[in-house]
Amino acid sequence: NRPVKTINEIIKGKAAITPETAIQLERVFGAPASFWMNREARYREALARQAEWARLRSFNTWLRELPLADMKRWGWVLSRHDIGAQVEECLKFFGVADVDVWRREYLLPMAAFRAASTIEKHPGAVAAWLRQAQHEAEKISCAPFDHEKFEDAIIKLRGLCQLTNSKEMINAIVSECAPAGVAVVIVRTPKGCPAFGATRWLSPTKALMALSFRYLTNDVFWFSLFHEAAHILLHREHHPLIIEFKGLDDDKEKEADRFAADFLIPPSEAAHLNMLTSAKEIEAFAKRLNIAPGIVVGRLQHEKRITFDQFDSLKVRYKWVLEDADGA
Repeated sequence: NRPVKTINEIIKGKAAITPETAIQLERVFGAPASFWMNREARYREALARQAEWARLRSFNTWLRELPLADMKRWGWVLSRHDIGAQVEECLKFFGVADVDVWRREYLLPMAAFRAASTIEKHPGAVAAWLRQAQHEAEKISCAPFDHEKFEDAIIKLRGLCQLTNSKEMINAIVSECAPAGVAVVIVRTPKGCPAFGATRWLSPTKALMALSFRYLTNDVFWFSLFHEAAHILLHREHHPLIIEFKGLDDDKEKEADRFAADFLIPPSEAAHLNMLTSAKEIEAFAKRLNIAPGIVVGRLQHEKRITFDQFDSLKVRYKWVLEDADGA
């Protein structure tokens, strides 16, 4: 009891299936009205998505601001053949509706952040690294942040720096910090993001500590960890976001550097560094302080007491291994 023209327009997708029409189709064909309404909704959604992809294709230049190859390779985003679909995939990754919002939410905070001008970095790559760190942190259940508990936690962490099994070490670090309200994540930096680490307050009660394992040695890793811990303990009210690049130089960075250096090798012991002239002496000194020998070597190299190739074999070195979905 409908004009042929109306039915034709429904078949061609020019006219929508209304609830009244869906009920009539149910009577004629037997399929419930919900069947027709669901297909109508899916069809209109598909049309809207195609139109949106066409609009998003105009933002194809934005993709060149991102480390897209690494993001795909490491499974941060899915690879899409359609440019509009790829833009949409990246917007989903960042949790924003459009590119203008992305610039406001990600670029402006980093533009205001202190960064070493001598290091080449791309804001899109830094933003992607930070966002992936946030995704990883969301998987970690944390108690509300407690300053005293975190102080206790990092004391326990210091005792872990002799571990050589990286997976065991990381699991232990995460387990110690989560009850104090700090989510520790290890995220590989994409091309264009030369960050050592970052701290960010995800909420008033949850802190993110992101570490990049830059240079893949234990001396840099542990120094970076305690440097970031210092920012959480000392600078909470001043900076909701701190990203570490080589060459930063201001009072708060110096304070965090000193905290990390003194925490690993107390000032009362630092005077003995000049007396270390052999691998055996370095190992004995490290054992007495309950730290890894590589940390002592890193300190000696940084202070130019030895050259950067001396005793380098005492450092623990790591490598990135891409795990499958089952963690194997």
